[in-house]
Amino acid sequence: MHERIKNIHSELMQQKGVADMLKSDIIRLNQRQLKFEEKQKLLQEVHTLLSTLVLGTERGITEYLSPIVTEALHYVFEQDLRFCIEFINRRNQVEVDFFILRSKEDEDRFHKYLEEPGKYERQIQDLVKEHKDINFMYGGAVNQVIALVLRLVMAEFLKIQGPIFLDEPSSAVGDLYTEKLGKLLASLSERFNRQIVLITHSQRLASYAEKQYLVYKEGGYSKVKDLTSA
Repeated sequence: MHERIKNIHSELMQQKGVADMLKSDIIRLNQRQLKFEEKQKLLQEVHTLLSTLVLGTERGITEYLSPIVTEALHYVFEQDLRFCIEFINRRNQVEVDFFILRSKEDEDRFHKYLEEPGKYERQIQDLVKEHKDINFMYGGAVNQVIALVLRLVMAEFLKIQGPIFLDEPSSAVGDLYTEKLGKLLASLSERFNRQIVLITHSQRLASYAEKQYLVYKEGGYSKVKDLTSA
């Protein structure tokens, strides 16, 4: 009887070990799912912003928008990343897509292929794969930088007045590129003569703001402290 109890206990411990491993796997899968959903949300945000800008002329948008976004990507990631826009007619509507390419040569080829997409279908697919590889390598950082620049450009293009509010603009960028992102936002704010209000937990990003305010809770009430004059 004692030996049987030992065997049952041993089997229970093995099952518990398997259950613990499964729980860990579930936690990891949930974390991966959350990261994937965040990347998808950023991607959808970029597409939405681009679609709004399509209300203007295609040529004007391309000539005005692409160089600014390309310049921002080059600055933040210190790579020759190129922002390319493709306008597509689907169901009698103009839709817009974008690609990130690695060089001026790829960008030139991309525009050449679009002139005869049927002839260069395979080449276009190769560039699309390259675009996906770049996004995968940088996670959601590339899409987040693009979305930030598009917000500012869209406000200028549509002549929207007032400040731009950015909530956690470095959430997908990470510490590696936060400093560059802070300098970029400061530069764009000066370039467009537009106030940018950042809501962030990143002290490094906040350090690039002209004024800093800490919002905290005390005694059940929210309070604001001016860190600029502290």
